[in-house]
Amino acid sequence: MREEAIRQDLFQAELVKLFASFNKPISNNNLSLKAGLLLETLSTLPTRYITPFFAYIRSTEDTLPSDGRMKRILSLNYDKFSDKKVEKVISRNEIFPDSDWLRKFGDLASRVVDGDMKAEHAKKELGLS
Repeated sequence: MREEAIRQDLFQAELVKLFASFNKPISNNNLSLKAGLLLETLSTLPTRYITPFFAYIRSTEDTLPSDGRMKRILSLNYDKFSDKKVEKVISRNEIFPDSDWLRKFGDLASRVVDGDMKAEHAKKELGLS
């Protein structure tokens, strides 16, 4: 309950700055309602990133963004406003070896099958162990 109140207060304070920076008026009644709605919309935004997120919005957006736009901004910048680590995306080149590696694999596999080389040594040459 206490955390939710802190988040609500932070959202309200940041909304005042946000609306002021875009020269948009907002009444106290609307401010509380808007903060509550954004609290739901941006529920994945950790408390410690609320102020940096709104500072980012003020510095990058030309017009006052809608709630949906803010949610998209948060999604696109998840690595900046989250404590969770972003998993590395594996490129196509890391998944599929190049033709030289495949040729070398075929040669070494043949040597292992023929008994000319141990499998462990072939793996080391291919960078698999």
